[in-house]
Amino acid sequence: MICTFECTYCKECASKTFKNTCPNCGGNFTQRPIRPKHLLENYPASTTIVFKPKQIK
Repeated sequence: MICTFECTYCKECASKTFKNTCPNCGGNFTQRPIRPKHLLENYPASTTIVFKPKQIK
């Protein structure tokens, strides 16, 4: 799932843990869009993984 500022989380965390509100920016979540194949050559998907665990109260 992706939010308005492109923070990404698994579907379970986005819907159950964060109740569809991004803990970073307060935006809502939606399914990540699929990049068209013809754009992948010039704009490849990132291979960098950023892991920032959240404190859950």
